Amino acid sequence: MKKILSVCAVFLLLLPLLLQAGPGTASIDVLKVPTGIKAQAMGGAYIGLAEGLDAMDINPAGISFISKNEILFVHDVYFQDTFFDSIYYGRGMGESGSFAVSLKYLNTGTITSTLEDAQGNYAGEGEEKSGFNYMLGAGYGVDFGKLLFNEFTKNLKAGISLKLSGESLSSDYANLAISADVGGIYTIVHEEADFMSNRGETIWNKTGVGLVFRNLGTSFSSGITPMSFAAGIYTQFLNLFIQNNNVRFGADADYNLGNGINLRAGLEYGQRIENYVLTGRFGTNFNP
Repeated sequence: MKKILSVCAVFLLLLPLLLQAGPGTASIDVLKVPTGIKAQAMGGAYIGLAEGLDAMDINPAGISFISKNEILFVHDVYFQDTFFDSIYYGRGMGESGSFAVSLKYLNTGTITSTLEDAQGNYAGEGEEKSGFNYMLGAGYGVDFGKLLFNEFTKNLKAGISLKLSGESLSSDYANLAISADVGGIYTIVHEEADFMSNRGETIWNKTGVGLVFRNLGTSFSSGITPMSFAAGIYTQFLNLFIQNNNVRFGADADYNLGNGINLRAGLEYGQRIENYVLTGRFGTNFNP
C-alpha cells in the first residue's frame, strides 16, 4: 500500500508539468486504443464499475473481483485491414487477492511510401510498409476487506498493473515503453441486496467511486507514454420498474496527454431470467 501511495504522490507532483505538455505529445499507440468490452459499450464510463478481466486496462482495482479462473478474448476490427486482438487470463487467490495477465496485438495495416526527388517533389510510389503494436501486461488486485476488515476497508479495493509495450513500422522505426496503472475503488452500500426481505421493491443499492492513474511511464526512443488521471462514480438500483433487475449509471472524467479532457457517461441494465442475466449497455463520451 505504501508503494502505491508513493507512486500516486509522485504523479501528483508531476501533474502540472504534464498538463503543460499539452495534447498530442504521447507515443505508443496501443496504449491509446479503447479497450474492454463492457467499458466501450458504456462510452468508457467504467472507472468505478470496473470488475473482472475487463478492469485490466480500465482500473486494476477491479481485478480483485476475480474469484475463479477467467479467460477473455477480444477481436476488434477497424477500417481497412487494421485489427486489434487481446487475450486475458485471470485467477482468484482468495484472501491473497487476484492476478491477471494480458497480451495485445494491434495490426496497423500497410501503407505505400512515397518517393521524392532532389527538390522534394513527388517522384512516385515506393515500397509498402507494415506496422504493428504489442503489449504484455500483468496485474494484481486486492480486496482490503479480506485482509483487514473494518467499516472502512470492507468496501475498499486497490490494484496495480505493469505493462511492456512496443510499436514498429517496418525497419524504419521501433519504440519500446514500460508503464504502470494504479487504481482504487470504494463502494458505499446504501441497502443490502436481499430479494427475500425487499420483496421485489425498488431499492437504492449502492454507490461506487473509482480513481486511477494510467500509463505512468516512458518510452525509450521517442516521447512519453499517454499518461492520464481519471475519476469515476456510479450508482446502482435494484428492481427498478420491474423485479429481478439492476440498473447502473456511471460517469467519468479524465485528463489524458493524448487528447486532453474527456467526459463520459453510461447506462447498464441487467435483467435476471431464471439462471441467466441479459445485459444491455449504452454510453457516450465528450471531448471539450
